[in-house]
Amino acid sequence: MDTSQKISKLLKWCREHEVEIDPRLDVAATATGIGVRAKRNCLAVPATLVKVPKTAVLSVRTCSLSRHISPIPYGHGAHLSLALALHGELALGKRSKWHGYLQSFPDAVDLALFWGTDRSHLLSDPQGISDGEEARAWLAGTEVERELRNYESGENILLMITTIPLSSP
Repeated sequence: MDTSQKISKLLKWCREHEVEIDPRLDVAATATGIGVRAKRNCLAVPATLVKVPKTAVLSVRTCSLSRHISPIPYGHGAHLSLALALHGELALGKRSKWHGYLQSFPDAVDLALFWGTDRSHLLSDPQGISDGEEARAWLAGTEVERELRNYESGENILLMITTIPLSSP
């Protein structure tokens, strides 16, 4: 799907869920995906640019997996709970209430947690090292590596994800 189709679906989803976007804003394709910018050089400050009703907010409490995820108020656990909620909705695809919104997300996000986990480069160069693996090697022995290995930071998140049923909304 091209970016203009993604934008159309996103804006349709916003209308259907009563998300109000200031008409002075332009949602448009950028070199890296979808961007939002002012149609004019300046907007008065303060200004409310987007109004999102509670019913349109994706959270641990509103996601399809809400009965399987315990709300955690803050810290790494809260981030992981929300990430799991998001993962569940992404896994549901078009069946998700948030599909029109989620389909506008980029296909890949460069997060240190996942550096070196993509092995697809080995198909073309079995001896090669990926950029992610090289970047992960630079983190060896640092506080960042310790955080990445911490349970609450995601060491066992894949185990948690595989124990949750995604077949029913």
